[in-house]
Amino acid sequence: WEALRIRLYNLRHNLTLDGQPLNLPLYAAPADPKALWADAVAAEAGGANALPTIDNVPALRFIPLMEGARTMASHLMLFGNAMRLILERQDAEGLLELLSTQGVELAARSVELQEQALKELDVERKRITVLMEVARTRRDHYRSLYDENMNTGEKLALGFAQTRKALTGVWGSLAVTAGLVNTFPNVFGTSNGGGRPSGPLQAAGTVAGLTMTGLEIASETIDKCEAYRRRRQDWEIQYKNAAGFMAAFQVQLEALTARETSINLQIAHARSQEMNAQVQLAYHQGKATAKALYSWLRARLASIFYTYYDLTVTRCLMAQKALQWEMGDNTRYLRTGTWNGAWSGLLCGEGLMLALGQMEDAWVRWQKRELEVTRDVSLAKVFDGKLLVDGEAVTLQDAIQSVQDGKEIDCTLPLGSLTFESNKLSIQFGLKDLGLAQEFEDGICRIRRIAVSLDGPHVESSEQVRARLMTNYLGLPSGCHQSVISHARKDDGLFPQEGGNAATRWLPFEGLPIASANDEDDKTLLSLTFADAKDQQVLKELSDITLHIQFTVR
Repeated sequence: WEALRIRLYNLRHNLTLDGQPLNLPLYAAPADPKALWADAVAAEAGGANALPTIDNVPALRFIPLMEGARTMASHLMLFGNAMRLILERQDAEGLLELLSTQGVELAARSVELQEQALKELDVERKRITVLMEVARTRRDHYRSLYDENMNTGEKLALGFAQTRKALTGVWGSLAVTAGLVNTFPNVFGTSNGGGRPSGPLQAAGTVAGLTMTGLEIASETIDKCEAYRRRRQDWEIQYKNAAGFMAAFQVQLEALTARETSINLQIAHARSQEMNAQVQLAYHQGKATAKALYSWLRARLASIFYTYYDLTVTRCLMAQKALQWEMGDNTRYLRTGTWNGAWSGLLCGEGLMLALGQMEDAWVRWQKRELEVTRDVSLAKVFDGKLLVDGEAVTLQDAIQSVQDGKEIDCTLPLGSLTFESNKLSIQFGLKDLGLAQEFEDGICRIRRIAVSLDGPHVESSEQVRARLMTNYLGLPSGCHQSVISHARKDDGLFPQEGGNAATRWLPFEGLPIASANDEDDKTLLSLTFADAKDQQVLKELSDITLHIQFTVR
């Protein structure tokens, strides 16, 4: 319940959960149009979400922050190169595995194709064998016809034709003889007669008919003989052609045999390739640097890469915040979209390096020789006539003694006060009441260093003091809103000769703006608080407090 009560109290009084004052501006800072445009482009391209915000000014200066951020960005570039190499190796291993898988499949397909080619050759052999048998049948058939020439019937027909010719000659001879015989008289008596005078003519006609018939029979015989001769020549051509086809088919069969031998060799070679491809695939899948290793490396490096990118971006944002604080503007150099998850964050280091280069260029262009001013301000003079006890003006020394005695101190300074509570003495005054900016109204004045000296007749420089100088200004770098005063002479709250820390870290109150005396809106306060005030001998002898202030004018 106590923790809940404290948290509720902090929330109601504009404090953080740990009790620190909240720096919440009344209005948000105006958005940069270029930044909005860059964010829109990055979102359209699939870039990362908005960058984290850095509300507090870091304690380090811009240059060391920039150098550290640049070193981290260079390391980020190395991460990017490593990621790119892993992606390339992963793709290469994937391609090798794919090629090995395809090699196994192609080798199997090659074996199937060669076996199919063997089947085609077997079908082709059967076809040629059938054609060869047909050619052999034709050759044997026509060869037998050629060798036989004429069959028995044809020979009998020729014999009958010769017999017919002979019989026709006999018949003609007899007919001629009969015609001649009919010419002689066959009646003898008182008168001779009975002969036919046409007998010779009939005999001559018979001779002519006999000649015609003989020529016709001879012509038919010759025609048939010539036809038989031409037919035999055709049969010779046919059986020789069939023999030629058989020889060609035999050559084709021999070629098929050679092709079968070649295809069998190719099948053996393809099976050997398939076996080798399977061995290579098994090796690629089982080797230590397989695709799975690069997938693991990619996932692991991606986690480290993005985590380191987040750290680098935070460092770059801190450098940007330090630059904005030092230059007094709100220009954004880091743009959303430096990290692109679609491309594994490649070139994010180069993008951050570009932004750092732009920051450095802006810082170099902004640099100029500033006026360095040193002022020693006496609080006794600042409060002279401004402190009242029972309506009467008193000095700072008397006011300190009076307030410790329980008297109430009135201060006519608008922001000044002198209080004593819980054995703590607090002297409060406005920064503009010190009159530091009187001669530099046209310039921008900012505190560089504040040291405190306690003056008194018996106050020694080495005397120990327990005091704290604070300001209510909330825009200072972390830890720079207060300093601890430990001794009485020019104590700025720093160890003497602290080494290089003064060049890398902001000094207490460094960058605190100094407003002009007529700026009514400025409420910047400085408060010097002494703990255990009654126990400190230095306060009993204190006559004045001097502020040694160094500030710059731009």
